[in-house]
Amino acid sequence: MKRLCTCALVALFALTAAGVFADTNTADQVVSYTVNEVQLISVAGTPSITINAAASAGADLTASTAAASFSLTNNGSAAKIKAAISGTALPAGATLKVVLASVGSGTPKNGDVALGSTDTVLEDGIGPVHSTGNAITYTLFVPASAGVIASGSTTVTYTISD
Repeated sequence: MKRLCTCALVALFALTAAGVFADTNTADQVVSYTVNEVQLISVAGTPSITINAAASAGADLTASTAAASFSLTNNGSAAKIKAAISGTALPAGATLKVVLASVGSGTPKNGDVALGSTDTVLEDGIGPVHSTGNAITYTLFVPASAGVIASGSTTVTYTISD
């Protein structure tokens, strides 16, 4: 038994001397992470449209403004930007149209896109991108037959999703 205790003490001393139980000046730690899909959009500016005259006699009334912009972050693939009028409806005959600047790999719809109360796709196929200060151009169209329309405002809601 004495011999077994001596052997155990010698083995313990050898392990300690070899640094098995000793602290070191470096240490490793495994860090787990997850990156979920992120799709964010924001708008900026205070667009205001005033129609003062027709482009020519007999023409309908239109005016545009580019006093707005949007920013977005998308780390997914094939996202879409949609918009709809979510505020007060426009007067009868009036149409609000919008054009977005192309972002990353996205494909914008050609020309002005008329907005209504349901979502309309303005750009699709947007891959991973972070982009700021992208132009939004609004155009208000009013047929001359609508007559004088009182001043007003509405809200346009933008959504980015798959």
